[in-house]
Amino acid sequence: MTTPPEQFGSAELDTQCGRIRDQFQDSPKLQETLERLLNSTRAGVAVNAKTLAGELYPDQETTNAQQSVRKMVGMSRDRLGVHSYYGPSGAGAHDPIIVDLPEPPRGQGYLAKFHRRPLPERTRSGAALPDGVIEDEHLLNEIESKIAGTDIWVAAHDLSNVGDRTSGFSELVRDAVSANAMRGVNYTYIYPEGRPGGSRIETLQGCFGPDKPGKLRLCAVPEHSFQELTLVPCHFISFNPLSDNPVAYMQLPLTAAQKGWIELQEQSSLLVLTKMRQLVFEHEQISSNILEASVAGDYESPTGANHSITGLDRISYEATKLAASFEFFETDAKAFEYLVKRYTRDESLYQLRDTHSRAERTPPGYDYTALELGLRKFSERGGKSKFVFRSIVDDNYVRMIETVASEKANKGAIERYHVPAPILSFIILDYKGRQSEVLLGWGHLGSGTEGGVLRAC
Repeated sequence: MTTPPEQFGSAELDTQCGRIRDQFQDSPKLQETLERLLNSTRAGVAVNAKTLAGELYPDQETTNAQQSVRKMVGMSRDRLGVHSYYGPSGAGAHDPIIVDLPEPPRGQGYLAKFHRRPLPERTRSGAALPDGVIEDEHLLNEIESKIAGTDIWVAAHDLSNVGDRTSGFSELVRDAVSANAMRGVNYTYIYPEGRPGGSRIETLQGCFGPDKPGKLRLCAVPEHSFQELTLVPCHFISFNPLSDNPVAYMQLPLTAAQKGWIELQEQSSLLVLTKMRQLVFEHEQISSNILEASVAGDYESPTGANHSITGLDRISYEATKLAASFEFFETDAKAFEYLVKRYTRDESLYQLRDTHSRAERTPPGYDYTALELGLRKFSERGGKSKFVFRSIVDDNYVRMIETVASEKANKGAIERYHVPAPILSFIILDYKGRQSEVLLGWGHLGSGTEGGVLRAC
């Protein structure tokens, strides 16, 4: 069934037309003919052979030029046909949109036809894949697209799952990533240096933008470092990897189009996530050039082999062993967002202790409304808070605390003390049954006015 172009999203058609255009790069004139037809169709205007002849072959005699146009259109039609681009083994075999160029009725102009590929009937997991294996699209549509948290980490050999412009499934992945980015979900992609081509990286970056709150972090790591995670061409993904109970999934390294995923058991998830965190931490340290050392020495690697490495590598290696226990927030506001989550979602949190020597300013673009609501909820369920202030502080922050403390329901839950000047701002979060956390820095770790906070546990 033909679908009018206006029934498709503009970005959706841009992507499909771009895929097709890439397949015509070997013939610029053919590519130009096809692009002209697609653009006119999207504008809702049929274009006849005479008009095309004048545009594409201005130096030819009119009759010959029209014959050249008909030849170019016919060749484009053949290359898009079921025996070529859209064929079972063609580059467009799984494209979500099918484009064809029918011969127009006599006296009328050319109009391309757009069809949405019908989704195939999905067989049960037990029939198409072994029991316990999650289908690609199920993981995408029912898990990734419905994530309740704010972070997704992916370790991928070549970014093919999201970066291929000729794969229908990759288009579905990009749609999910774009939608999540619009909802404020942040993505971290870990991949070997030089493995994915520049076009795949650019395609992935196109899922994000200044209008979307979710951000993209790309971590290109050395090939040998990535192979410590996996030697086979498969992907790992974790939803909310920095939460208390993170889960990781592994895509099976099958050759079939439908590869499938398995949810890793707790111990396996921990091993994978620890390595992913180490790779991210190592990448961030080297990229920022904040470690400087040049003295070479011998150090025993985790495999037992001795290697001569630089002082930079030595420090980086020591730091990666601690990576699973640390998290760096780039701004005070991001640390406050984390604190709100602990207030509202973590029932094991029973006490907060805050020494407050932050400057007399509120973090740029942030107000304390969410923090106030979180502190109120925490206090109402029995949580205890102690705040130690110096004489010059952020008045808005103090006012927020006083507002909650003055409420009858919270009487005795919040203690406030004033001292001359704590040396360093820090917040301690005490939990029942597990280790306390410390949020420290608050402007001392970062440059500029937005600060920086380190979380350690």
